[in-house]
Amino acid sequence: LAFGARVGAILFGFPAIVAASLTLIEAEEDAKQAREDGRGAIVGAGALTVFAVVAVLLFGHLAGGIVLVLGATVWSLTALSVYVRLWWR
Repeated sequence: LAFGARVGAILFGFPAIVAASLTLIEAEEDAKQAREDGRGAIVGAGALTVFAVVAVLLFGHLAGGIVLVLGATVWSLTALSVYVRLWWR
């Protein structure tokens, strides 16, 4: 409600799409593969949130291209570090 219908639709759409996708993966593959894909979706969404925070903080202070490169770098490092921590224990 605070950010409007456009942001709300994006935030509410993702869980529905992920749930439907994981259901199909479980039917085609197995529960273990669906669980792994679910974990990957959570890591990706978290890293994308970090990208969004970096973008919000830096747009208006730096050139757009630089902000996108910095955001993409932070997103990549966040996703990789969480992936390594969760899957390579």
